[in-house]
Amino acid sequence: MAPRKKKTVQETLYLDNWPRRRRWMIVILTWMIGNAQYLIIWGQDNAIHQNALITLLGAVVAILGSYVFGATWDDREKRRHLTQGDDEVE
Repeated sequence: MAPRKKKTVQETLYLDNWPRRRRWMIVILTWMIGNAQYLIIWGQDNAIHQNALITLLGAVVAILGSYVFGATWDDREKRRHLTQGDDEVE
């Protein structure tokens, strides 16, 4: 297999699916926050609605945390695959 140019490898690694991930995150967070607002404004004061609200808010925090730290981890892993120095990658 012929070695690929470093620029080609960089484009392959950095032109990825982050815009699609971000779009899904925004859609899911909007849905969750909408449900949480519904429970806060119109929900009844019972154990089921309280647990649903706590679960929704916990899921929002988990999604935001995994998005931030997942992006950092993903970028770090991509950088590990890029070689320093030569113009060609094997």
